[in-house]
Amino acid sequence: MSSSTPPPPRPEGLLDGVAEVADAVSLEDAGALVGEVEPAAARRLGVSVLTMLSCIMLTYFVPAFQWAQPWREGEGYVPFWNLIGREFMGQGAQAVEREEAQRELEALARAAAEEPVAPRVRVEATPPLEQEEAQARYPALASADAVRDAPKVGVEGASTLEPFFEQLTLLDIGRRSTPLRVSHWGDSVLGNDGITGAIRDRLQARFGDAGHGFHLLAQNNPSYRHRGVSVDYKGEWRSCYVINKCKADRRYGFGGLTVWSSGGGETRFRFGEPGEGEALQDAGGEDRFEVWYATAPKGGDLRVKMDREVLGVISTRAETDGEAREVYTVPAGPHEYGVRAVGGGSARAFGVVLEHERPGIVWDGVALIGAFTSRFSPKYFDVEHFRRQFRMRGTELSVLMFGGNDLNGFNADRYRGTLRATLEMVRSADPVKSCLVISIIDHGERKGARIVSRPQVASMVELQRSEALTAGCAFFDAYAAMGGEGSMGRWNRSSPRLGSGDLAHLTHHGHQVLGELFTRALLAAYAEFRGERVGAALPLSPSAEEEAPVDPAVDASPSTRFDGEPR
Repeated sequence: MSSSTPPPPRPEGLLDGVAEVADAVSLEDAGALVGEVEPAAARRLGVSVLTMLSCIMLTYFVPAFQWAQPWREGEGYVPFWNLIGREFMGQGAQAVEREEAQRELEALARAAAEEPVAPRVRVEATPPLEQEEAQARYPALASADAVRDAPKVGVEGASTLEPFFEQLTLLDIGRRSTPLRVSHWGDSVLGNDGITGAIRDRLQARFGDAGHGFHLLAQNNPSYRHRGVSVDYKGEWRSCYVINKCKADRRYGFGGLTVWSSGGGETRFRFGEPGEGEALQDAGGEDRFEVWYATAPKGGDLRVKMDREVLGVISTRAETDGEAREVYTVPAGPHEYGVRAVGGGSARAFGVVLEHERPGIVWDGVALIGAFTSRFSPKYFDVEHFRRQFRMRGTELSVLMFGGNDLNGFNADRYRGTLRATLEMVRSADPVKSCLVISIIDHGERKGARIVSRPQVASMVELQRSEALTAGCAFFDAYAAMGGEGSMGRWNRSSPRLGSGDLAHLTHHGHQVLGELFTRALLAAYAEFRGERVGAALPLSPSAEEEAPVDPAVDASPSTRFDGEPR
């Protein structure tokens, strides 16, 4: 005979007693209760409901009462109103469309977070024979690289990017042997290398990884960080950042910040992932490390190290003030580089460049955090100095993304003049090269429980579009790509969150999404360019000297090749 233990009594939850009472009321009892409602009470209830609905409708037809609207296009969920009210007001279809677009962005953010780091693709250059070169034609774009879904927001004025797309094509089909460089300047929207890092990752996975690019020797702000590069700022550099207008000669270098030291200033960089360098070294790969500095009659010395071995000592002393660079070619690897001022005078420098000596994309992230657009213009920069820096860099495409700080006290006429001067400075450095302007992102402000776009945003975007296209640059509308009016509020409420709490910047996920949206638009424009060129004659492949020009005015000495023996 078996015995069983009765189950223990179920713990009583907070709502269990309520549930028991509800179970005790039968449907018949409920019907009886309903039937007992007096006709007069039912009429009063009906009148109250109609009055409430009339008041709600009044807020949509009388401007003075718009503040009391229970729902506006672009806002989040309001109980029952999303089901009935907005459809009744003819706004339901627009709201549904925006909600669907927001879900797509959130899915894109989750996918970017879950995807592993894209593999780095090494593109092997095939040196063409001279006879073949003259007969070479544009091939059709490979089916695997075709754009299947056109982006909702594309690149405007894409025809101005033809010089860049020509070089991108040569890289794509293996007829370019050195890096293709893009330089991307902007304000704090580029902080932490978020947007630029996302673009760099995608394009290097597609066209090849040629390295990280330009980097300052000191931070202009704690948010000046670059993905894939570990930096240790040791010792004491004195520095001058362009936004402070602190150098009378207005020579702030390629990145808007110059440093100097009579001894002790030091910065160390570690570049490359473990295992990547060893694989490239086995294949005979090389890396390129450049030090950019100023020359002066009383200039001091800079000691350059790699993995604690001295590569060389740079004397910045010269008869006149100027600028120069020293280029070191070393075996590929995840090296640590160091630049240190070692006396002999005051050594002044502008930054370093970290690249791989192979075909691929380099996407410079040049974040001038806290800068108004005017800080990247002739008002603050010596134009001839900037032109020399630009040509020394060998940039094929310039990308500008300023304007966030200019929203405060925005004046359309004044800003138009500022932006025009900035574009003229960049264009004049090399008029043959391509340029592209990315608009400001949406900036929100709180109106009670609502988040709306700041009223100046749309006006600034239109002004940036007009000036970019007039200057012969392409344009990408980041504001529209985010979703337009009220989009910062939606990005701030999304899951994962895409917009930051200050309603003026993006989160890490937001950087990934906007970087992906821009990259898709750029690749779509490139695919259209390739489709139009099928069968046309290819441009001549540039020589190595043309791809990385040496200017006697700024290159103090030829490249130094390091063979592993310390100096």
